[in-house]
Amino acid sequence: MCINPSFYAYNKHFNFSAPGFFSKLFSSLSKFKFYKSHATFYILYRFFTHAITFFQNGLIVKDDPKNIFFLPPSPDKNRNHNHILKQIELEKNRVYLDGWAFRNPVGLKKYRKQLIKAFQPKEAIVKKTENFIKQIGGKNNLIGVHIRQGDYKSKDFMNGTWYFNEEEVANILRAYLEKRHKDPKKTVFVICSDGPLSLHPFKGLNIKLGIGSMIEDLLTLSMCNEIIGSNSTFGSLAAYLGNIPFFVFDRQKKYIRGEGDHLFP
Repeated sequence: MCINPSFYAYNKHFNFSAPGFFSKLFSSLSKFKFYKSHATFYILYRFFTHAITFFQNGLIVKDDPKNIFFLPPSPDKNRNHNHILKQIELEKNRVYLDGWAFRNPVGLKKYRKQLIKAFQPKEAIVKKTENFIKQIGGKNNLIGVHIRQGDYKSKDFMNGTWYFNEEEVANILRAYLEKRHKDPKKTVFVICSDGPLSLHPFKGLNIKLGIGSMIEDLLTLSMCNEIIGSNSTFGSLAAYLGNIPFFVFDRQKKYIRGEGDHLFP
């Protein structure tokens, strides 16, 4: 059951059980304009984190903004976390994580099948994406390309250094074909982005645009042979779902992040 208020907007895409009280509450509130402000959302979220244990027994664990908190079964060498880890081990009910600075690389590998099953999209979405892949696939080598625009284009986020425009991406894709000795005619680049794109820089490349919606683009990328994309959790999640390599745009190295750093070019 999804009880995370930050996840309410995506409930409709997944095969969750009947939504609980908080999912219904935040989903209803999301229809009002006042809910769109970060301040309103923050106040409601703080209320949620204090109220949830009155309705559902469990332990709330706040993240450590100064240090990454590794959850079991991943080892955490920070001694300041020992007492909290002990509480987690002894907790017989739910454990609620408040914050983003949590990591569990061992758990993600160990429980990958269970996690994918728990977040299985609805059948209609899966079939639509599978049909799209079949139409462009065949014997072709499908390379998912994720271009994150939005906040990445802003100088306020990493001074804009994580944003790659169409010309830069096109050059990376051409370098990929050359260094990987791929046949351009049998390699299809499936581009997914959160904004409009100019396709002129991709002239000469075999390009297909993704379906367009967030969840369908995520699934589309996961069904490709590899992913080349922005340094974003969206691309890494798609790679995790599909168990495929993830190349990250990088102006100096242009490397894959996976089991190792495989440079190209």
